[in-house]
Amino acid sequence: MPASMYEPENIEVGKRIESDGYYGTVRFVGNLQNHGTAKIQQDSTWVGVEWDEPSRGKHDGSFGGIRYFTTQHPSGGSFLRPQKCNTGVSFSKALVNRYRGPSAGNKLSEISLSAQNHIPEMESLGTDGVHEIRGYLSKVSTGSVHGMFVSASGMDDDLASCVAGFTNLDLSTNLLTEWSEIALIINQMPQLKVLNVSENRLRVPFQGISVLCDVKVLYMNRLEYDWSSVSCSAQLFAHLRELHVCYNRIATIENVLVSPFTEMTLIKIEGNPIASWNALLPLGDLPQLQTLIANECRLTSVRFPGSVTPSDCFPSLESLSISDNEIADWQSINELNRLRSLSSLRFASNPLSDGAKAADARHTAVAKIAHLQWCNGAFILPTERHGAEIDYLRLYSSEWKRAGGTGNLNEPLDAAFTVEHPRYVEMARKYGPVEEVQEKKSSALKNNLVTVQIRSTSSNETLTKQLPVKMTVQKLKVLVKRIFKIADISSIHLVHTVLKESSDDKSDSSPLRSVNAEVCACIEMDNDLRELSFYSLEDNAIIDVKW
Repeated sequence: MPASMYEPENIEVGKRIESDGYYGTVRFVGNLQNHGTAKIQQDSTWVGVEWDEPSRGKHDGSFGGIRYFTTQHPSGGSFLRPQKCNTGVSFSKALVNRYRGPSAGNKLSEISLSAQNHIPEMESLGTDGVHEIRGYLSKVSTGSVHGMFVSASGMDDDLASCVAGFTNLDLSTNLLTEWSEIALIINQMPQLKVLNVSENRLRVPFQGISVLCDVKVLYMNRLEYDWSSVSCSAQLFAHLRELHVCYNRIATIENVLVSPFTEMTLIKIEGNPIASWNALLPLGDLPQLQTLIANECRLTSVRFPGSVTPSDCFPSLESLSISDNEIADWQSINELNRLRSLSSLRFASNPLSDGAKAADARHTAVAKIAHLQWCNGAFILPTERHGAEIDYLRLYSSEWKRAGGTGNLNEPLDAAFTVEHPRYVEMARKYGPVEEVQEKKSSALKNNLVTVQIRSTSSNETLTKQLPVKMTVQKLKVLVKRIFKIADISSIHLVHTVLKESSDDKSDSSPLRSVNAEVCACIEMDNDLRELSFYSLEDNAIIDVKW
């Protein structure tokens, strides 16, 4: 450990330290009482540490029958000699350590912020290259001291002028404990827009801290914060647009109708122990919230107050991610159809959509949510929506009839059916009675076959084949391997190429009719277990083969 990082006078209760790659908080500094072992020198100073990673520790703050401090985990504590404690460095020193020496170019690659601004490679600097460092910093807009053991501001006056142009700053995984120190750092950066303070252990800020820069995007992941702490910290910034608070201790949410929450367009709250959708509902009052990411929050269902469609909750929400939760009921997906603006949904890795059920779950969700345009990261083509809604009508037609459904779509239906299938009548009005829908199916689809054009991008050869819609992508690859004599099946990539129809020529008599047509979309057929029906192939659909 460099001598500059061991400063005994900085070892105080509540401060952060690092030792052998582990981070912890000082809970005790002093002598240990005699407890009958020669391994401990009672007249020497020892540091009691509570580790972030409890497996690093040995006890709960009790030693030799005497309690010196308390830990949250029964094995989260240790005693260290002061010289084993890295107490950190100032922000200025961390900048010099980060951007000096032959390895500086490699260190730049560790910057984790989304906006990199095409930072150029920095030439190798000697150990006394501080002048070059200042010249370099004055030309870039993104800075990172991630994992550089920053514990205080300590801003060098000369360096302060060099970081004034920073718009992005990464302070994550350091030894910071006070928001006041962060304010001293970022107040030297009037143009700062993105700030990452994740994986520090920051005390909740007190009144009187003034932040002068206009930060729009704030990362506060893994701070061990509840919502009250998140709210107090966020209010240091007047005009936040994005808030990332993943893997904290947020169980409930309240008091959101205050600045800066009312201006937020994105909140990412992934990995928090929320469990109940009701705990997230206060966010539904935010007038400008467009994106909510609540993956891995132990959610079991989604419900909105009342029964009026559309709901007044989340009036501007366009994108919702609820993957990796415990949602098992389709009523939750029905509820999402009540959102006024929802166009993108991710709900993978829930009991509804695990494993082999993923393709069917997507198909059903497309039918259940009228205005959905993206599902689990893939665009929904008009042909897919058409197929999903037709299939839904056919699948539940018997239930609809038992619930009182007739050719007169104005007849009242059994309430239980309406709750379970709230869009059924809407889709029936769109496509006509179920019997008419079935008559419109082509003879090929009645026989569960579809005619496709298989094109080789290597040889420009095009073959026409009739394929079962139940054929998996993997079996199609086997067929393609044999047709085009491809050596390695793992190198095969299949792409469903969707062409824009000509308004004055809708004839499909020629299998080559669309070779020169305009491409509307290219859909990767990248899941070997999915059936061709998942991709809503119509007759004369084009599948491009690449290898």
